[in-house]
Amino acid sequence: MIRRAMQAYPALLGAGLLFGGTIFATAGTPEPMALSISGAPGATFSGACTYDRAGKTRTLRLEGSVPFTTEIAGRRLQCRLSADRPIAIEARKSGNTVRSATSGGTLNLRLE
Repeated sequence: MIRRAMQAYPALLGAGLLFGGTIFATAGTPEPMALSISGAPGATFSGACTYDRAGKTRTLRLEGSVPFTTEIAGRRLQCRLSADRPIAIEARKSGNTVRSATSGGTLNLRLE
């Protein structure tokens, strides 16, 4: 099954990013936000992050296993993830860092 073989990569709907990597900035977009998810070996997660870019709210759907990293060009990042084991999510932008963790369950993260 392809999904199993690629479980470390996000599933993305409508944001132009396929199989992990970077959502590239275009002229007039803000600097990228770095997003990383780490945790217990074998931990899996699913959920979504929303962010604003070019005056529109975009949704990045995530599903996979740790470790995971990507960059998102946008503003006002909000993420809600569920996990089966302990995970931590970290977002960085312009020297600001926010973190959230769970021992298994749901976590939320917000970076303005």
